[in-house]
Amino acid sequence: MKSILLFSILVLLFSSCSKEDAVVTSPDYVGTWSATMTQDGIQVKDKMTFTKDGFTDLAQIYSSATNTWIDFMKTIGTISVTGSTMTTTYTGIGVATDLTGTITISAVGSSNFQSLITENGIPLTFNSKYSVTGNKMTIMTDTNGDGLYTGTNETTIYTKQ
Repeated sequence: MKSILLFSILVLLFSSCSKEDAVVTSPDYVGTWSATMTQDGIQVKDKMTFTKDGFTDLAQIYSSATNTWIDFMKTIGTISVTGSTMTTTYTGIGVATDLTGTITISAVGSSNFQSLITENGIPLTFNSKYSVTGNKMTIMTDTNGDGLYTGTNETTIYTKQ
């Protein structure tokens, strides 16, 4: 009887002590982040949404006439992160052609995609440095190639939404 009880306890222990459920945590950059700035006298809101390996970036401009934010430009793409370096590759881009905020995304490979990338001076792939502290994410992109991240619009601080 003791051996049956001991066997039952061992079976119960081994079946209940299987691998602990792995705790899956998202990278610290995952989520929606927003920054508001003024560029050339225009209020602009930049809303970045990151997943583990992708992003959507929506630029909005403020209309004082309607007292609303209007979608202006949207990009989508992939990211890979190693340490504090985020490599971004665009796979789609769209720009509103009027004040309705309607944006049609052109995919990589289309002539419209290439035209929009070229017109807006956007590199197809680039590296940025990022850091997250609390509900703030700092993204630094060396757009002028001097290695300093101190040029105009090279550092943006986003707040998690």
